Amino acid sequence: MLRFSNISFTGIVGYKQPTISTYAIVDEDNLVSSSGLYVQGASRIATIKNLKLLMEDDDISDEDFNTYLTEIINEASSNVLNQIFSEKPNLLRNELLYKEEYDFQHPLTLGTAFVGVEISVINKKELSNVINNIILSFNGTGTISLKLFQSGNKTAIQTKEVSVTDGETNSIVNWVLDYTSGVGGKYYLGYLTSALAISPYDREYEMASIPTSFGHFNVRPIKVVDWDSATLFDVNDIEYTSEIWGINLDMSTYWDYTDLVNKNKALFAKAVQIQAAIEILKVIAASTRSSETERIIKSRADLELNGNKYNKNIPESVGIINDLNGEIERLRKIFSEPRIKRVTLRS
Repeated sequence: MLRFSNISFTGIVGYKQPTISTYAIVDEDNLVSSSGLYVQGASRIATIKNLKLLMEDDDISDEDFNTYLTEIINEASSNVLNQIFSEKPNLLRNELLYKEEYDFQHPLTLGTAFVGVEISVINKKELSNVINNIILSFNGTGTISLKLFQSGNKTAIQTKEVSVTDGETNSIVNWVLDYTSGVGGKYYLGYLTSALAISPYDREYEMASIPTSFGHFNVRPIKVVDWDSATLFDVNDIEYTSEIWGINLDMSTYWDYTDLVNKNKALFAKAVQIQAAIEILKVIAASTRSSETERIIKSRADLELNGNKYNKNIPESVGIINDLNGEIERLRKIFSEPRIKRVTLRS
C-alpha cells in the first residue's frame, strides 16, 4: 500500500535551464535537484526546447508550462513506485468486526452522549488499517453524522453524513488509520445522539455481539455521557460498554510502504529521472506536428525510447525504456522483504 498524498518527490530531480534564451523558461522550483540529477541527463532528445516545440498546445504560457513540468515529475514518481511495489504483498487481512446476524428486535434507548467505538492501532509505521465500510443497523429512517477523531486532534479528522433506512445501511468510507505520523494515540468513531430521531439496534441475539479478534488493532464500544459537541471529548470520560451502538466495521490491514519511501527518497532519484525523460519522449513521439524538423525530432524520440534492433541502416542500440527496467529491477532487490525487515523498517 502506498498513500501517494503523503509522498512528495518535489525537488529530488530537476530540469536544466536551456542556454537558448527563448526557451530559458524553467522556474526556480523546477530547477531544484537535491540529487544532482536532471531530466535532460537521461535523454538527449527530452529537452525543454523539444518538448515546447512538439506540445499540442503551442500557445501554452510559461506558468502553465512549468506546472506541466512539475506534473511530469509527479507522474514519473508515481509510475516508478507502482512498478517497484506492485508485486509486493499488500493485504494482510480483511474482516468484519461482527460476523453474526442480528434479530433486529431490540432498539436501544439513547440519551445525550457520544457513542461509538474506540480503535487502538498497533504502533508500526509499516502497517496501515483501513475502515472500508461502516455498516449501520438502525430502527427507522434518518440521517447519522459519523465522526472519526484521533486522540491528538480536537476536531474530527473525517466526517460523513449517512442516510440510513430501517435495518442495515452500508456506507463506504475507506478511512485510513495509520501510525505514519508517529503521533500514536487512539481513534474514536461514532455519532452524537441528542438530535437523533432513530435508535440503533442492540446486538444481543445469540453470538451477534462477539467481535472478531484482530492482530493489528483492537476495537471496543464506548459511550461519553452528556457530550453534545462536534469536538473531541475528554478521553477520561469514556465508558466502555456492552452495547454496540448499531455500528459494524469492515476493516483491512495492509503493509504500508509510505514511510519507507519517504525515508529513502534519494534511492529513487535515478529511476524518476529516467521515467520523466520517457514521459517527455512519449509526448514528443506522439505529437501531430508535421514540419520536417518536427518529424526528425519525433523519429529520434522514438529511437531513443525503444532503441534499434531491426533497422540495419543504423547502428543497433538499446532504448531508454530498457535503462528504466534495469533501474526498477535494482530497486526491487533493494526493497525486497528480507532487506526491508532487517534494515529499513523500524517501529
